[in-house]
Amino acid sequence: MKNTTKYSAVLLDFDGTLVNTGTGIIYSMERAAKQLGVTLPLDETWRFIGPPLTVFTASLGYDKEQSDALIKAFRTHYNTIGWKKSEPYEGMRELLHELTQTQARVFVCTSKPESIATMMMDYYSLPNHG
Repeated sequence: MKNTTKYSAVLLDFDGTLVNTGTGIIYSMERAAKQLGVTLPLDETWRFIGPPLTVFTASLGYDKEQSDALIKAFRTHYNTIGWKKSEPYEGMRELLHELTQTQARVFVCTSKPESIATMMMDYYSLPNHG
């Protein structure tokens, strides 16, 4: 890796940069909707990957109770099964490994709970310390 030592810190986003989490998110959203007996515009859900789930449910016109139920069902599924449908983007393991060998401090950011992100980093053998 060229010129990495000139950076004192590197900040990387987890979802959509290090790991392709979209498939697991959509899969878990489908399961949550089925569990609650609701129909979602799944062909449009890709545009909601990234923002908080409350933004997605609000765009559907859900009230707080409906929103909370869908989010809870989604998280239950995603946090146990759905996340395994994700996969690191090609070259990310190597990039993180190279960065951790430099003097740069590497930070990974995400809106996921830290426990889930750490579990995924470990599962996919992505260096999570430097």
